[in-house]
Amino acid sequence: MENNKKVILHIIADAVHFDILSNRFDQMTGYKNIYLFNAFGKISHIQNIKNISKVVIAQNEEEWGKIVGNSNIDIIYFHGLWLESTKAIRYIHEHAIVVWWCFGLEIYETGLGIAPILPIKLYKQKTLLLCLKRSLSQYRSISRLLVYFFPSIFNFLKWIQSPKRVKEIHKMLERVNYLFTPLNIEYKEVTHKCKRIKAKPFRLVFNPQVQKPSPNYHLTSNALLIDHSAHITNNHLDIFHALRRFNLNSRTLIIPISYGDSYLQKEIKKLSNFNNSKTNFIEGSLPLKDYRNIIGTCSHAFFGGMRQTALGNISYLIRTGVKLFFFKDSILYKHYKKLGYYVYSIESLNEKELNTPLSKDEALHNYNLYFKNYGISHETYEQQFDKLLLDKKNE
Repeated sequence: MENNKKVILHIIADAVHFDILSNRFDQMTGYKNIYLFNAFGKISHIQNIKNISKVVIAQNEEEWGKIVGNSNIDIIYFHGLWLESTKAIRYIHEHAIVVWWCFGLEIYETGLGIAPILPIKLYKQKTLLLCLKRSLSQYRSISRLLVYFFPSIFNFLKWIQSPKRVKEIHKMLERVNYLFTPLNIEYKEVTHKCKRIKAKPFRLVFNPQVQKPSPNYHLTSNALLIDHSAHITNNHLDIFHALRRFNLNSRTLIIPISYGDSYLQKEIKKLSNFNNSKTNFIEGSLPLKDYRNIIGTCSHAFFGGMRQTALGNISYLIRTGVKLFFFKDSILYKHYKKLGYYVYSIESLNEKELNTPLSKDEALHNYNLYFKNYGISHETYEQQFDKLLLDKKNE
């Protein structure tokens, strides 16, 4: 252990926010951070991580396992628990504390290699029809539809195909000590649905000692933001279907499609120009400041995901007074409604709501509620991890 520092092993994938987060972790003076890529061998393409020099990429599983199983490691911090990462169960030292920072995708889809832990209906009607149409021409979509309609059969086939691997996945879930879900409601749902997971809740606040910005609100109805990426589960087609009922009076639809499915990008471009609307597609990589300047022109935003998604975008829009719309049966709508935010359902969209921004009082209410719920932490990362180690020690 270097200079008596506590050691955190981060097991990571190619995530867009790694560079920002790793810089924050590296500011902890009492901890040494090791960043291990969750795959080993020759990695053909890493797209999102810029500062790749700080990432350890093992040459083979033996080398990878030695790093994971090092007895000097105090905390193993999974940045998403993906199928590749579950091999860690073969090597984790018995005294290491295991934290799973759940990105969301791995509990709603098949990122863990098994049927979703939270088997919600991800697709609305128009999007589901597109999935069915695509499955007729592209075999890879068949498994997506199988897990969507028949998750138990999907799991059974996985067990028949590779029982040893499925057992490892189950053991990995049982080994997690602390589970960090982006939404509190997700922790309750995950531990209820999957009895193998006995992990305690943990929440690392990612904005320690930040200055509270000034509130913002929109005086007039401006552009409409349509979700944040070209991912099929964002249900763009169903958002468009809801908006087709209205004359958009030359308002601009701002549609980020910088990342996601190339097939869906083409469909979005083909179907998004309707009812006198204009379109502005955000394509390619943009600096965060430039991206926020563009979406900052929007008075309304529509998010079609049924699962937890786009929280960074949504949090920013709440703080800047944007009127938010979700599908009523989505986990996002339930979450924000339960907490008391002014949010609206896409199903109940009407001319008045579309043409009226949040009032100053409503925008200020959402702004204050955000900082009450997610607030400004007065603890450093180091103090939060120290509390985690103490909690585990006192068990």
